[in-house]
Amino acid sequence: MGMDNLQSLLGIELPILQGAMGNLSSSRLAAAVCEAGGLGVIGVGTMPLEEIRRRIAQVRALTKHSNRLGLNLPIQVHPDPAGVLRLAQQEGIQTITLSAGNPQPYIAQLQAWGIKALVMVSTLAQAQKAEAAGANGLIVSGIEAAGMLSPQASPLLSILPLVTSQVSIPVIAAGGISDGRGLAAALILGASGVQLGTRLVATEEMEAHSNYKEALCKASDPEETLVVGIKWGSPRRLLKTVYAQRLLEQEQQQRDEQQQQGEQQLLHREKWLEWVSEEQHLRGALHGDLAEGMTLAGTSVGLIKEIQPVQVIFRNMLAGAQQVIPHLFQK
Repeated sequence: MGMDNLQSLLGIELPILQGAMGNLSSSRLAAAVCEAGGLGVIGVGTMPLEEIRRRIAQVRALTKHSNRLGLNLPIQVHPDPAGVLRLAQQEGIQTITLSAGNPQPYIAQLQAWGIKALVMVSTLAQAQKAEAAGANGLIVSGIEAAGMLSPQASPLLSILPLVTSQVSIPVIAAGGISDGRGLAAALILGASGVQLGTRLVATEEMEAHSNYKEALCKASDPEETLVVGIKWGSPRRLLKTVYAQRLLEQEQQQRDEQQQQGEQQLLHREKWLEWVSEEQHLRGALHGDLAEGMTLAGTSVGLIKEIQPVQVIFRNMLAGAQQVIPHLFQK
């Protein structure tokens, strides 16, 4: 599947999707992505339905290309998945990305409404099941991605060509991509496009705190991210801050204590989920408290050097990819 298939499917000009950002999702950023030719996405996180509706209205007030706006539904995170999908149908949303749960019960209804369903997957088995269930496309997420990770996640370089060789629907690559070389690599490996998350946080349009954006630009190496939550079956890749290191230390302490004292718990899973909740995400990312709040980051952080407008980032990505694989961009 080539770029043209994806662009025709989603009604976009460029093979670039905005990654979901949960409750941090910025209407201004989504509108900018739509304006620049990509698929803008509002991640609904745990938002009340009326807040989702309000953010859709904000995007429509900011761009004439709101037909390029989609929603991300994290199935096990939002308290009312069916309500989100009804809202999407009422609002005329044309694309939904489904993550963090079993998409199968929802795909048929989306198809009946004429809404495109893109399913986030991390394994070949998940990809094949999603295709069999009627998904219009797949977002293959590697372990390099920011935020919530599948416990079965693999490096993108390993899983992407495996999936693209075994399915017949468009595949979008996600995780660790931030420039034209990453876009080119994904296309060479059979993807029809890419999804950007961390790179779009460090943009002028993103409504995140400057402390967060600047920390992303200062990070010089993938080792300035870390993965927490493996013990709890809920891994997340975070920016390596004081808060993230404290989470990792607590997790290690729990492992050591279990080895010494059996199943005695120092930190229950419920408490852990509070520490990595959307509230803690907003505290770090929106309010800039990097010591007491959580901030997400993928392994592409070392390639992010400055805060730029979305339009400039997309233009540079396309130019960079064209230098690597000019034949793929020839009409």
